[in-house]
Amino acid sequence: MSFEGKSMYKEDRLKEIDEKKKEWEEGTLKETLKRFKAKEKIADFYTPADLKNYNFLDKIASNWTINAPANIILAMYIALAEQRGIPLSKLRGTLQNDILKEYIGRGTYIFPPAPSMRMVGDTIVYCTKNMPQMNFISCSAAHIRQALHRDAARIIQFEARLGDVLDPLAGSYYVEALTDRIEEEAWEIYHEIEAMGGSVAAVENGFMPQEVARSAYERQKEIENGKVLRVGVNCFTGEHVVYGVI
Repeated sequence: MSFEGKSMYKEDRLKEIDEKKKEWEEGTLKETLKRFKAKEKIADFYTPADLKNYNFLDKIASNWTINAPANIILAMYIALAEQRGIPLSKLRGTLQNDILKEYIGRGTYIFPPAPSMRMVGDTIVYCTKNMPQMNFISCSAAHIRQALHRDAARIIQFEARLGDVLDPLAGSYYVEALTDRIEEEAWEIYHEIEAMGGSVAAVENGFMPQEVARSAYERQKEIENGKVLRVGVNCFTGEHVVYGVI
């Protein structure tokens, strides 16, 4: 289940707190649960009695593409299950709950990194103790990954059929050298972040967002000046391109 921007920011509820504090304290939770119940209906697969009582939550795995308010969504799900007498130990699902991705990539957050990471950690601890079948975090790099990555993987697997053997490039000095280089550079970045005090500190001081912006800028400049070739972008772009042996 994916959520719209207002739910990701919780901005509509924050406005209600300021404008209608009493109404918030007395009635909004009930309204929110009502809306949440509607989202959790799966009418095509369960009997009317099941749907009326929401007694199917222990029969499905619910998955939420949500990060900043992940603990709030989980709390509503727990409240709904408790209302229906469903033990928490029987609930299954996956919370994305990857707040660092929001600071580095998408940007849907309202609280600073440290308290946000605390909420992520508290959610993990709670699920570990009370909801053993719940996947409490699903780290995502979708918003900082290059476009067409999935298609490239499919081309490699299904068109080039490189997945038919365990290691199609085994013994390749070039591939092994690139692998070693990636590992070395990754460790350099890791140690640099650790020296700052960890990922939270690297977000707070702007290092991670700046690195994403810097690398994206440098790669775009390389594409524009032709140092890096992208078929259909900076080469083979004309209407009458002749494909032949180069």
